[in-house]
Amino acid sequence: MVRGFKTLKKRIILSGKIKAVRDLHIGSGEEKLTPGDVDMKAIRSGEDVYIPGSSIKGVIRHEAERIAKSLNWDEKVKDCNPPNPNEMCSGEIDERCVVCQTFGGPGIASRVKFRDALPLSKIETEIRPIGVRIREGDSNFVPLILFKL
Repeated sequence: MVRGFKTLKKRIILSGKIKAVRDLHIGSGEEKLTPGDVDMKAIRSGEDVYIPGSSIKGVIRHEAERIAKSLNWDEKVKDCNPPNPNEMCSGEIDERCVVCQTFGGPGIASRVKFRDALPLSKIETEIRPIGVRIREGDSNFVPLILFKL
């Protein structure tokens, strides 16, 4: 049962533009990929590539956690370690850390919503080959060490 919403008391709409200053990779967040695995293909709507709202929310949530922990803003944030639900705070909404109260967590709805970021104009995409580092001596790959050709 999802708890947290009874009535909408306030609504704030923020909008803005996102500029990718480096290569952009939309992925699952998992670090346990083996070479050659694809965690998520480019997300397309027709011919356009877009950034999912869930990816934007994940980045904003991560920054909110970092800021709350660094400022000692909420003592409960220290014990909350997403994305593993077993390591996140639990209980009623007022017993959870400020980040879970805002962005949601196991059994509690998010109070914020992020829409997909769509391109303002036609964008060019490319597929680049990625190499895997091979360890000298035993010819095994080195996990999580990738490079661009």
